[in-house]
Amino acid sequence: MSRFRHSYNFCGKLGCARQIEDRYVLSWRPNPSDMVCSGFNPERIGITLREGLKKCAGCHVDIILKDIQTVQGEPERLRNWARIAKDVASGKEFS
Repeated sequence: MSRFRHSYNFCGKLGCARQIEDRYVLSWRPNPSDMVCSGFNPERIGITLREGLKKCAGCHVDIILKDIQTVQGEPERLRNWARIAKDVASGKEFS
């Protein structure tokens, strides 16, 4: 049975990751405003996700994009975010 530890705070991920290692799944919820709601900047998204995953090295991580208020009439932002997240998680450079 999987156990989850939720992390809302980017700065707290390193300390949390050190404590839980691979015993739990770290559920990371990046700020949706930084991801898709207030403009869409693929480079910023990639950097944020890459830095967060680096801090969580050695952990099982679940990245959840939730609490989205708007995509400013551009629903393709969600598909593009998912593609960037998959590329970053697999170690590829996002396109």
